[in-house]
Amino acid sequence: MIQGEYGYGDHVFIDSKYTYDQSDVIFHELTHHAVTQGSLYGVLEIVLKRISIWHVPELTSVISELSNASLTAQEMTAIYAQCLYYKRQGGETLAAYEKYLHQSDYYRKYCISGFDEIVHYSQDDIAGTALLTVIAVMALNVDLTLAEIDWKDSLQVRKLILEKPSQYYVNYRYSGLVKAALKLIRRGEEITRDKLLQESGIICRERTYKNLSEMLHRLSRQLSACFDISQSELDGWFDKIIAQEDNFEGKPDLRDIEQRVIPKLLNDPYVYPPIDARNLLPQMNTVIVTLYDKSFEKQGIGTEGEEKDILTFHHAVAGWRFPIVFNRDETIRFLSEFQGEIVAFTEDYDRMKQNIPLPEGKRIFYFYEGKWDDFAGQIRSQLVPYIHFHEVNPLINCIFVINENQEVFFTLQFKIITKYIIEVNVKSLAFR
Repeated sequence: MIQGEYGYGDHVFIDSKYTYDQSDVIFHELTHHAVTQGSLYGVLEIVLKRISIWHVPELTSVISELSNASLTAQEMTAIYAQCLYYKRQGGETLAAYEKYLHQSDYYRKYCISGFDEIVHYSQDDIAGTALLTVIAVMALNVDLTLAEIDWKDSLQVRKLILEKPSQYYVNYRYSGLVKAALKLIRRGEEITRDKLLQESGIICRERTYKNLSEMLHRLSRQLSACFDISQSELDGWFDKIIAQEDNFEGKPDLRDIEQRVIPKLLNDPYVYPPIDARNLLPQMNTVIVTLYDKSFEKQGIGTEGEEKDILTFHHAVAGWRFPIVFNRDETIRFLSEFQGEIVAFTEDYDRMKQNIPLPEGKRIFYFYEGKWDDFAGQIRSQLVPYIHFHEVNPLINCIFVINENQEVFFTLQFKIITKYIIEVNVKSLAFR
């Protein structure tokens, strides 16, 4: 079962069906978030992931190579964060967790020699950041674009990584830095970043504004040479990313960190109805509408002259959940007759209003998946709207907001941020 997930974005996701204390899982996923967004290699992965989704699906195999080459560094560091969570609760709590951990294949697969020694070492951090998090970021601070890469050729990328491991192979670099940390521990020395680099011989590029900018603009040139994608378009997009980096060296405050953790159904696969099901669509409880996007064309769905939408149907009792592609005229006709709940994403709000005429009184539920502060900006309201909390389970609320036009917006949020929601309710939701 997947308990948590980091999807190369600004949030981590925790399965909303679990009701036990998930704090250690949250620490695990936030560690993935921190080392990925805090390193050059991680930013490269984020950017390539987004481009693969919206523009170039062929990048998927290259992304898989990059992920495999950093998997030990990512997972061992995230497990370390979980151990620190239990360590700070006391020795007995840590011992119980370690007993569970040592029995798992996960530990045998990702925790390299010396892991337990580092967990029990008295120095947990460097300059306020968890020890192995700092080491992982150092290992991930490499720039693959310094080599001339054919981003169509995943085997060439693998060859480059393996032939120059100290320069590009994250797991190799991480192992070397961990060995250096163990040597310092055994000599009774304090661990510092400079000592780790000196002891390991690893060279670490800095994730500075300049290095990040140069990496992304080299990437745009390389990608445009490999694929049918405009370099000026990529440069413009990367410039926007870089422009957001002015304050990246500052640590986020507790409120910002807590809002990055979003509940989500992670163990809810598509379950198709039996092929002999009769009169199927009238049985569906809910349909989620994803309106046509030009990015669909890259996945063989629709063209500029033929807009196709994806409607995902749910049957709550039978557990069916399956998508169907509709032409736009079919979407309009079907939604006007559908008797169940219609759910759309808030980012499709304007296009739903403009392009999908519905009978008067037909209500759409607009869903948002992200931070509460960002959700407040999605609600089209000139007045203070009505807000309602519905408990999904002891950890999670579904928050419904209804504006003066009787439009319903909703989001899943952990109860830990309820205090922020109450605090900013009037200020954030009453638009001027």
